Amino acid sequence: PAQISIWKKKYGFKLIVDIDDTFNIHKSHIIYGILSKIIPFAKDLAILADHITVSTEYLKQEMLRYNDRVTVIDNYLPYGHGQFKVLFEPLNEFFHRKIRVGLIGSASHIEDWSSIWLDLKRIVNDERFKENCEFVLCGYNSKITGWNKLRQITNGTPLVYKSPNEYMELYNKLDIVLCPLKNNELNKGKSALKVYEAACTDTILILDKLYKSKGDVCDYHVYPDKGWYSAVMDLIQDKKELYKKKIEVGDKVRRSTDFSKRIEKIREVIQYEEVQIDHNASLFSIIYNEDQRELSEYNVFFNKINSVEDKSYLFEYNPMIDIID
Repeated sequence: PAQISIWKKKYGFKLIVDIDDTFNIHKSHIIYGILSKIIPFAKDLAILADHITVSTEYLKQEMLRYNDRVTVIDNYLPYGHGQFKVLFEPLNEFFHRKIRVGLIGSASHIEDWSSIWLDLKRIVNDERFKENCEFVLCGYNSKITGWNKLRQITNGTPLVYKSPNEYMELYNKLDIVLCPLKNNELNKGKSALKVYEAACTDTILILDKLYKSKGDVCDYHVYPDKGWYSAVMDLIQDKKELYKKKIEVGDKVRRSTDFSKRIEKIREVIQYEEVQIDHNASLFSIIYNEDQRELSEYNVFFNKINSVEDKSYLFEYNPMIDIID
């Protein structure tokens, strides 16, 4: 932050900071060790920033303690582009395979999933479930104890984690996803991104009640009002109705979001803070993948992340970031 402050004074540029998560992470959380090192730096940036962008109203209220210029920008996805292509499965193909029920995400969700272990046992041991469904663990990492315990409990098919540029492939392996959330500050601040992601593959989500505060788009899916077991059983009892619901929900979510509005909001923030940069300053676009090079508007800075496979859960599919050097 000190160096950025010096650059701001020297070049007269504006600093816009995007904050993804709350600063209030409990020590018991699996990612506390990582985030606890980043949060002090992030707080300094929040104070130093000319503008902060967040994805939820909950995070906005938290960030207003550090800065009075905070804008909420929804996590809409560019359907039809890159890995966010909308995939359609014909009815006959769906009928000639088992219904895929499971979990999807990174190790950061182990704590959430562990809250329904007893429900998972009951689901996978149900005779109707075993006859008509298979349980799938998407994002599996054998190096993490929690994942191995889930595999043992569910006897689920493990599908290993993908890089940030490929993770959407895993949604195509699921018809129904269980999405429990523990009631903590981290989850309260999360957006409905999983809802937007699931719409690419017409995947049905069974959402924790915490999602009810994340926007009306969540209400197209299912809440486990009678319990997680009952929610799954209700969905799988009629395969034709499930297929119909998948198509309807995916279509409704996609129609209710508009990626151009996300871009428009970003442009509004940038234009509001826009200043004339000294011609001696250089603009860079940071990229993580060579495929992003052709999309880079400025000079390219390639950020090579070591062991990206092990750390992919730390990264989301980010737009290019412009920096001053």
